[in-house]
Amino acid sequence: MEKIVKDVGDIQSRLIDHRPVLQGEIRYFIREECRLLENLNKMTSYTNEHDLPRCTESMHEKLCDALTRLEAVNHMAQRIQQRELEAEQNSTGFHSLTILCLLLFFSNFLMQHKYKHHCKSTNKYNQKYKAELIYKVLFFF
Repeated sequence: MEKIVKDVGDIQSRLIDHRPVLQGEIRYFIREECRLLENLNKMTSYTNEHDLPRCTESMHEKLCDALTRLEAVNHMAQRIQQRELEAEQNSTGFHSLTILCLLLFFSNFLMQHKYKHHCKSTNKYNQKYKAELIYKVLFFF
């Protein structure tokens, strides 16, 4: 009888106690993560040794080319500005006419804006009072 109780206790402890299984799973998980980290480390070192210098050199070449283009464009823009400044100094009457046209345009623009705002508010009040009138007609007559 004592042996049966001991065997039942051993069976019960094996069924309930999962520590050995969990420890094996944890060891497997740790080994797998270490393998993945080693692969990432290898990829990072390969990238640092091979791809990074090549990309840096290519970027330096492209940036130098872009810088020379930008300097050329900047020089052309300065020449255009100089020509415009000379033309503006030669035509002061045209400048005053341009200012007058701009003033007329902006005053017309402001009047249109005021008119649109007036139309919106008028429509809003019309709708409001129309709704009140319909309400009064329907419920008071």
